[in-house]
Amino acid sequence: MDGYLTLLLIAAIGAGVSGQVLAHGGSVRPYSITDLAVVRRLQIPATPPPLRGDTSLLHFEEFFNRPIGPRGLVATTRLMALDGQRVRLFGYMVLHDVPLSGRFILAPRPVTLAEKADGQADDLPPAVVTVIAPPPFNSTLLPYVPGMLLLEGRLQIGVAAEPDGRLSYVRLLLDWPPAVLATSGDPR
Repeated sequence: MDGYLTLLLIAAIGAGVSGQVLAHGGSVRPYSITDLAVVRRLQIPATPPPLRGDTSLLHFEEFFNRPIGPRGLVATTRLMALDGQRVRLFGYMVLHDVPLSGRFILAPRPVTLAEKADGQADDLPPAVVTVIAPPPFNSTLLPYVPGMLLLEGRLQIGVAAEPDGRLSYVRLLLDWPPAVLATSGDPR
């Protein structure tokens, strides 16, 4: 496994990944080898591979009916039909003051949450996805990855309490390694 992580480190540096990142809490810290492996796996490949036959492309605009009615947000029939199915999403990792182990929020635009200052009074858009990493990454803090990400996994719909007390409605159980890399022949 060490040889594999070393290969990932070399590939990440060769791809122009910075040796430092704006980390949680706004401080700069060096990437660890594990961080580089995670960053490399989450970044969009130069040419995204085609969708597998069992995977649907889902856009944030397809989450809720528009216009918003008197009862608030109503999930679209498309979103509900994809519950339990494999999907591909493009989005931005939300930068947290207080990150959670093995999970992060994916949003349609770059967002920073200041939980220490604002609590849960945040500026998240209504359509966000809580991304849950599988073992062994589900018990570690994932590094912040700037820029747009391409993620695939199994979609879960329904209200769930997250470890930080936040309620999520849409969750993505992340493939690891991401299926997009396996189908593209990418050695990451």
